[in-house]
Amino acid sequence: MSQRVLVTAAASGIGREIARAFYQGGAAVFVCDVDTSALSELERELPGVRTATCDVGNRADIERMMVAGVAALGGLDVLVNNAGIAGPTATVEQYDPAAWDTVMRVNLTAPSPVHQGAGGPPRRRRARGLPGVGQREGDLRADTTDRQR
Repeated sequence: MSQRVLVTAAASGIGREIARAFYQGGAAVFVCDVDTSALSELERELPGVRTATCDVGNRADIERMMVAGVAALGGLDVLVNNAGIAGPTATVEQYDPAAWDTVMRVNLTAPSPVHQGAGGPPRRRRARGLPGVGQREGDLRADTTDRQR
């Protein structure tokens, strides 16, 4: 049986290449992104890849997307929690509070409900053998052990 892989923020950039690599390796792939037109392009480029529009800064969107993704794949073997944004470049005094809130929702809050939708918190998930890949301190690696930093 092929791996069942869900990749967030995969309509372009690193997420798209991760999705492409799993697809080319024979995995069943489900991706989400906020960019609907880029998702449509990805569906044409990689027939069989399933997609959903999702703003990971919105918990209700995440919950809907995770239910749809897990159902479409018939389960989940790999989670690539790729979503992240830089936000505007500004001094502390000039940084827009709404932009700050958006960056925090996408980069810090969103991974938790994504992981929960995949089957629970990371520790419990690892015990069941579901690897996850995510950004941690600028480091991209498989999240399959109990390594402590």
